[in-house]
Amino acid sequence: MLYGIGDVSGGGGAERFWADFFEKYRTYDQRKYDVYLFCDGDSYGRLKEIRRLSGVSGVVFLKNYSNRFKHTLEFFDFYLKLLSYGINVVHVAEYTTVYYERLRKLSRLPGWMRPVLSTTLVNCIIPYRYDWDAGFKKPIDQVLKAIRFDGIMSWYHLLKEFILEKGFAYKVPYVYAVSYCFADTSKFRPAEKRNDIVFAARLGANKNPLMFVEAVSLLERLEPERIKDWSFAIYGKGEQEELVRERIRELGLQHTIKMGYSLHMADVLAHSKCFVSTQDYENFTSLSMLEAMACGNVIVSRNVGQTGYFAKAAVNAFLAEEDTAKGIAMALAEFINRPELHERMQMESVRIATEIHTAKNFFKETEEYWEALLARK
Repeated sequence: MLYGIGDVSGGGGAERFWADFFEKYRTYDQRKYDVYLFCDGDSYGRLKEIRRLSGVSGVVFLKNYSNRFKHTLEFFDFYLKLLSYGINVVHVAEYTTVYYERLRKLSRLPGWMRPVLSTTLVNCIIPYRYDWDAGFKKPIDQVLKAIRFDGIMSWYHLLKEFILEKGFAYKVPYVYAVSYCFADTSKFRPAEKRNDIVFAARLGANKNPLMFVEAVSLLERLEPERIKDWSFAIYGKGEQEELVRERIRELGLQHTIKMGYSLHMADVLAHSKCFVSTQDYENFTSLSMLEAMACGNVIVSRNVGQTGYFAKAAVNAFLAEEDTAKGIAMALAEFINRPELHERMQMESVRIATEIHTAKNFFKETEEYWEALLARK
C-alpha cells in the first residue's frame, strides 16, 4: 500500500524507494510472492512524474470518496479488492495518518476474515521523541496501539528495541530489523565528474540543512582559495527553505551555495563528486545518500546511528570527528585536499551500492519477514 502521496519534488525518499521495490520485485525471477501496489490515482500520477511505475503491471487503484459515508465506502472498496486479489499480507510501505481509517477497520475484523497486517516504520526519530513530544506521539500511537499490526519492519535496531520494550494494549507484534537497502542502479550511474558538492534532502529540521550552510561558511574561511574550484548546491523543499535562504544571505554565500530542486536527481548526482548529509539521528537508510553512492559520490556526513552501514570512514566517506558544523567543515576540507583519494573512494561507493546494498539482498530479508508473519498467523 502506497497512497496519499504529496509533493515529492523536494524529497520523497520513502515513496521513491517503495515504488522501486514494487517495480523490481514484480520482475524478480526468484520471487516467492505475487505483489500488487494498492494506490490512488493522484499518487500514481506523482510517481509517474518522477519516472516510477513506467510500464509496470499490478497496480490496483483505490477509490476516494468525499461524502459523509467516505470512510465506510473507502473501506468496503478496499476490502473487496483484498478479497478479489487473494491478498495474504497487507504491507503498508510507510505509515501515515492517511491510512488510519482503512487499517483500523481492517485490523478489528476477526482473524479468519483478514490478511496479515504489516507496516514499515522508517522514522528513526521515534525512540528519541516519543516520550516527550505529545504532538509527535499521537500518530505513533495509532501504529503502536490503535491499529493492530501483526508485524512491524524497520531498518533500525534501536527502534526494534524501543517497540518491544514499550509493549502494547493488545499484543506485541513481530518486529524485524533488516540490514539492507537498495537504490535503482539502472537509473543512478556515474557520469563525467565535475567539482560539485551536493546536499539533497527535504528541508526539514531533522535534515539540518542549516548545519550544511554553516559548514560551507566555515570552509570558505578555512580554504578560501581551494574552494574557488568547487560548487556547492542544496536540492530540496520543505518548511525550512526560506530560513536556509535567509541564512545564506546573512553569511554572504549567495554566490557560493546554489539552491533548487529536481525531480530527476540522477542527472545531478551522476556528475557530482561529493554528497553531504547533516541529518540528525541517522543516515541509514537515506535513499538520497545511496543513490549518490551509486553515482560514484564520496560521502561527507555526521557519524550518527547506523551511518556505518553505508558510509565507511576512509573507505568511501569522510565522517565528521566532531558532531558540529565545524566537524562537517573539517571533513569537507579533508575531502577537497585529498584529490588522490577521490577515484578510489568513488569506486568504493559504487561497489557498496551495487554489491552489498542490493535489491536481491533486501528482497531476501523482506521475504523472510513475510514468511515469519504468515507462520505466526
